Amino acid sequence: MATATALPVAAQNRPSSETSSSEPAAELEAVVVTGSRIARQDYIANSPIVTVTQEDFQATGSVNIESLINELPQFTALGNAASNSPNLAGQANVQLRGLGSTRTLVLLDGRRMVPSNASSVVDLNLLPTPLIASVETITGGASSTYGSDAVGGVLNFLLDRRFEGFKLDAQYGASDQGDAEAEAVSLTLGGDFAEGRGHAVLSASYSNRASVLNASRSFSLIGGFAGASPLGSTVFDASNLPTAAAVNAAVSGAARGDTFGFNNNGTLFTYQGARDYVSPGGIDYEGFRKPGPLQQTDFTYSTVDRNYLIIPQTRYNVYAAASYELTEAVEFYTDVLFSQYQAGNQLASNPGTGPTTGFRIPSTNPFIPTELRGVLNSRPNPAGSFRLDKRFNELGPRRQNENYSVYQITTGLRGDLVGLRDWTYDAYLTYGRVDNDTNYTGYLSRSAIQRLLEASDGGASLCTGGFNPFGANPLSASCIAYVSRVPRNKTTNDQRVVEAN
Repeated sequence: MATATALPVAAQNRPSSETSSSEPAAELEAVVVTGSRIARQDYIANSPIVTVTQEDFQATGSVNIESLINELPQFTALGNAASNSPNLAGQANVQLRGLGSTRTLVLLDGRRMVPSNASSVVDLNLLPTPLIASVETITGGASSTYGSDAVGGVLNFLLDRRFEGFKLDAQYGASDQGDAEAEAVSLTLGGDFAEGRGHAVLSASYSNRASVLNASRSFSLIGGFAGASPLGSTVFDASNLPTAAAVNAAVSGAARGDTFGFNNNGTLFTYQGARDYVSPGGIDYEGFRKPGPLQQTDFTYSTVDRNYLIIPQTRYNVYAAASYELTEAVEFYTDVLFSQYQAGNQLASNPGTGPTTGFRIPSTNPFIPTELRGVLNSRPNPAGSFRLDKRFNELGPRRQNENYSVYQITTGLRGDLVGLRDWTYDAYLTYGRVDNDTNYTGYLSRSAIQRLLEASDGGASLCTGGFNPFGANPLSASCIAYVSRVPRNKTTNDQRVVEAN
């Protein structure tokens, strides 16, 4: 079905004898074609293609591209605003059909982008959102063309390189609870030059997203509990278990293979089942949960007041492109992409847990309380060391602050192969570079902790007061300085592409 929309024609006074042939022809403003047989890439391609347009991005009101992409059913959410994971390092990654980001290729106008990590995965934060005209998603058969990094499929972001005029966009949003603020502003300019033989476009944008903690929402409270707490705990070695009588004398009804925690009063409790509610000492310490609705039946540490539900991000993007027609068969083009952004993860205080990642306490440690000493002495080898699992609240939350600086330059020639049917050519070269600077705070040195535990005086000769791991005993400032470390990781990725089609 075709619908023609005509410009209105002003009524004029004419003699009744004037024929209709003298009427000026009405100009068509637009022809809108609707129907089910429209030829579109989505329907005629050999591989299934889904196209998302600029209007779809604007309708979401999101300042990040992945928010819309991850709503499509063929995508499995991976890296986004809620990905408080050190492995993702604040990046926005996507994966098709759950096959992983390393099997999903991201292209910009059909060309490879510089990867943002050692796995050759592209961070969607680099893309100039205001200029995205559409996104084509290929979900099958792409690896035969692009290689193994396209087994899951391809995202091809198409930019509006022929943009003309001036556009200023600004937006602000917040949650209904008054947090999760996000704002973005962008300026885009474009137009012809050299009597139409050239065209240039420039887009600059800024966006900022505030953080939200898990503790700010009831739905994220339930999953925020971790077994390792600042009280410390142990699981006795299977090869050197204490006697059942000694264990029951300390905690009635406990089993030798249970996980035992250390109360501040020097007594033991067990994490297993409901026995912890009747164990000596109990726990009444701010920051540790007590029995209540939706709580598990053990004493554990809540991470919700430190873990991010939404990670913060500040981003600056600049994109510029120009093309110039040298001859009818040769067009020169170039574009420059620059992005600088900061993001951060924040997790609960540093835990040392597990049979291989926990610490070992020698039986000579001077801080071992009387009740625990009686249990240790009942083992076949009383002089053997035992395991310590503990979380170090004094160091504060673990923060991973990411700083990215990215640029990519593309230059090429394209045009028609005159005289050779409808063939065209396109030859270009691209260079891109990503510099990533990561600073970690709230982390500790495992070897420093182990030295304090093994010291005959409990570490008092190494730092003020030493280290008493049995219960929530705060470390002194000098001990915090002794065990703390502030690592820094610097990563550079660069990519060179030369291609001719």
